[in-house]
Amino acid sequence: MTLGFTRPNFRHWAARFAWFETPWLRSLRIGGMLANLGIVRRVWLNFETDSSDAMLQLLPVVRELGLPAVIFTVHSSSLVLNGNP
Repeated sequence: MTLGFTRPNFRHWAARFAWFETPWLRSLRIGGMLANLGIVRRVWLNFETDSSDAMLQLLPVVRELGLPAVIFTVHSSSLVLNGNP
């Protein structure tokens, strides 16, 4: 599944978010503050978790990485009528 950041330099942001999620920093919700301020956001290509605008911000960043493919994730319960809220 494709999960990335809305700003270039994937390794930089991956390291920062891993640090922000350490037990002693997680309660500060730094990742959420960065997203709310429009600095950077972690986005998963899945319509259940992120908006289409956020996913469209991620795609150019992923393209710069030169990946051979991206994976858009859909749970089977989301495809069934009334299967998922």
